[in-house]
Amino acid sequence: MSLSELPRELILHILSFLDFKDIIRCSFVCCTINDLAKDDMYWKLQCKIHWNQEKCPDNLTWKEYFIRFYFDFGSYLDIYGAVLKAWNQIESFIKENCPDSFCSLNVGASEKDLDDFEERLGLKLPNDVRCVYRFHNGQIWTDNGSPVGIFGTIHNYDHFRNERMTRVEEMLNPLNVSEKRMGMLRITKCDSSRVSQFLCLTDQHGFEIGTIYCPSGYPANADFDEKNCFISDTSYLNWFTCYAQELANRAFPLVKYHSQPYIYRFNQEPGCVAVTDHVCISVATAFIAEMSYVNPPHFTFAYRVTMSMDSDVAPKHSCQLETRHWVITDGEGETSIVNGPGVIGEYPIIRPGTEFSYVSCTNFKTRHGEMKARTSDVVVPLFHMICPEYITLEERKEKISRRNK
Repeated sequence: MSLSELPRELILHILSFLDFKDIIRCSFVCCTINDLAKDDMYWKLQCKIHWNQEKCPDNLTWKEYFIRFYFDFGSYLDIYGAVLKAWNQIESFIKENCPDSFCSLNVGASEKDLDDFEERLGLKLPNDVRCVYRFHNGQIWTDNGSPVGIFGTIHNYDHFRNERMTRVEEMLNPLNVSEKRMGMLRITKCDSSRVSQFLCLTDQHGFEIGTIYCPSGYPANADFDEKNCFISDTSYLNWFTCYAQELANRAFPLVKYHSQPYIYRFNQEPGCVAVTDHVCISVATAFIAEMSYVNPPHFTFAYRVTMSMDSDVAPKHSCQLETRHWVITDGEGETSIVNGPGVIGEYPIIRPGTEFSYVSCTNFKTRHGEMKARTSDVVVPLFHMICPEYITLEERKEKISRRNK
């Protein structure tokens, strides 16, 4: 039996296991496969697999629709699905919870926009960066001013960091010769504290290519060449998609500040919850790179304590937190005790159906430490803090020296 004698449905089923590039090659084998390779059901499947498209415009066939996407996004074929999923997760979360952030998302950059930026930069942008910015070219200011950053907020006492996604044209400050010389892209920015995260495009200054870092300590605009740096990730795609997944998992609390909901970048370790006499206490923590130093070692963390009581608890179990007793232990086992009245100057009353949260901070001379407490007779569970990996100025200089030999 020849191929042309096989049932059409059987051949289509076989072809459905092939990638579109293999189908195009096979279409040159014979007229039968050439004809079947045009079948709309096959190209509908390819549109779903590669572009996550399930509805085709009425004026196009599925094959034409696939080709349109391929001409526009074909160079991102291997990462398009992951980036699209991440953007869908981010958009869905902020549209529901942070409408100001959603309204601030800029239209996507065009291929020409990105090509022009590369020409100014004198370097090629990584494909994952290009693909992310094809969907949205950062965040723009809204009627309320600087937008609520999609990359979250850390607020502690008088320190406020609100990280928004920079636009392509902001990634490189033409007045900052140092940044341009080093091929460092500013991928996030806080307009109030001036804190940013950067992406390395070259190894010229002692970083691995693709490293995302935040310089240590204040002032945020100090000469980068004098900075030690905390590492956020070594892959832009991983950094972006992991954060999107955290939003989808609702890993971060939403807190209103000046009537706007912000994404608080505090992480809660699994099991960090304690219940005492119907009072539930949970703790989440955040590392603050811009308030931390490697030499001398001074690693700063914020922690957010949330106290609550279920609404079905009898009113007689209401209680007031009048004292606190903290046990703080650093990575070398050195312990300090802090006793005092109330919490952050308040004496909260926890009643059925109510919740009270507060943020405070601590610092260690070691990279990690732990804390636990009792507030009145209520237990605060043991929680741990650890700073991310870092690279020192001396280590960077050593790498540069080895490379230049």
